[in-house]
Amino acid sequence: MKLQIEKNMSTIYTSVHSILENSHKRVIQNINFEMIQAYWKIGEIIIEEEQQGKARAEHGTFLIKELSNKLS
Repeated sequence: MKLQIEKNMSTIYTSVHSILENSHKRVIQNINFEMIQAYWKIGEIIIEEEQQGKARAEHGTFLIKELSNKLS
């Protein structure tokens, strides 16, 4: 009887552990995806502002430094 309970507990533990591990991996993947999306959008905003329709941004703009100071 005790052996059967231990066997069942081992099976239950393995199943629960697997569920938690898989959920943790999916959470990390979702966080990574959202961070990439956020960084892409931020970069897009900065490029649009710095280039203002030009092919390249001008040197000497302070947008990134000012933005960094405000966000810190």
